[in-house]
Amino acid sequence: SNLAHTTNCAYTASTNTGTLTVNVNPSNGIYEVRDNVTGAVVVSQRSGSQSFGLPFGDYLVDFKDIVGYVTPADTVASLNGGSPTLTVTGNYIPAPTTGSLTVTVSPAAGTYEVRDNTNGTVVVAERTGSGNFTLPFGDYIVDFKDILGGYSTPADQTVTLDSANPVA
Repeated sequence: SNLAHTTNCAYTASTNTGTLTVNVNPSNGIYEVRDNVTGAVVVSQRSGSQSFGLPFGDYLVDFKDIVGYVTPADTVASLNGGSPTLTVTGNYIPAPTTGSLTVTVSPAAGTYEVRDNTNGTVVVAERTGSGNFTLPFGDYIVDFKDILGGYSTPADQTVTLDSANPVA
């Protein structure tokens, strides 16, 4: 007696892709996505929040500079079977536009004023004693005044406040 036996088997395609979503705030933030191993660009420069279907692997989300903002740190995203869907958010922070100027005088009777060094406008009126001032980025001159009592007047000092030197 012959026995016939038939077996049916269906193969399922394995999914080796995931979804990487990149969010940027504000929406004009710019980024590209690169293969974190080879450095190859897999998503060219974009702005705004978008999702991308990518093969499993390690990716670097490279946030680019935009004027007036501090750029977020680049972020590595690893798409795999355990994490097939990832979201990376880049929050651009508005860049500061003011700095802090501290003037210290000794003796306390020391007198000075602070002027804008480009146009001579007085930004801190003549005052006596040390002080701390928040000023817009720019070039300033601290103009020390003569005081009584036999003290020699210090030389004027020029100060620049900018994003590289926000405190002086």
